[in-house]
Amino acid sequence: MTTFLERLETITPPSETVAVFRLEQSHTVIKTPQGDIIHIDPFMSRVVRPENHILPEPVASPAETPADLIFLTHDHRDHIDVHTLKPLMEGNPKCRIIAPTEGYLRCVDAGIDPTRIQQVSVGMEGEIPPCNVRVVYSENTEPENATTHLGYILEVEGVVIYHLGDTKAEPDSYQERLESIRDLRPDLLIVPINDKHANPGPQGAARLVELVDPDLIIPCHYDCFISNSLDPELFIQALPEARRSSVRRVQPGEGIIVGQ
Repeated sequence: MTTFLERLETITPPSETVAVFRLEQSHTVIKTPQGDIIHIDPFMSRVVRPENHILPEPVASPAETPADLIFLTHDHRDHIDVHTLKPLMEGNPKCRIIAPTEGYLRCVDAGIDPTRIQQVSVGMEGEIPPCNVRVVYSENTEPENATTHLGYILEVEGVVIYHLGDTKAEPDSYQERLESIRDLRPDLLIVPINDKHANPGPQGAARLVELVDPDLIIPCHYDCFISNSLDPELFIQALPEARRSSVRRVQPGEGIIVGQ
């Protein structure tokens, strides 16, 4: 059976496309035609609640996984996992991290060189090779343990990808903060569909799809922890019938070409 690392190495997306792989939780990997590897919220350890993982082992070792650029969305252990980040950074000495302030501090506390970490906040935009980046708002999901939540809109090879990170249920309750993503029409939306820990759930995720209006949708955050799992068919059925064919159910370690 072909492994994730074998797929990552052998797949070269055509010009003006990218390969997008989904791993566990919100971990997304993007590969450009030039071979650049971008990670979002890498989560490849078994230190956080190991007994609760659906897969007994991660799809790859972070020490063996290539990485050129890492985006971190918010300071929860399944999104900023220093047990993944440290070996990933050690194995890729030119790799850089983009993170909110809390993520920057956690990485520095873990011993990651601060000169390799760039702090960002909502509203920032610009070029971070190999992509153009816009940092957008996501709603904090744990009021009792508040931390900055970010989403990232990445334009790579002309392909626009919007990764929500985590955001709170009932997006209509904070939709005035979402004006920057209304009718964005990205090529791909990566949206959390779990209904635990105040995350959107199928209905909230479907509402976010309506607000964003993407071409393709990859649901995430539903098949990592036994206690926070959900059948993605519930999300698909929550969408208008015309939208359902836009969903790509990507298994951990597999990927699709976006932009064709």
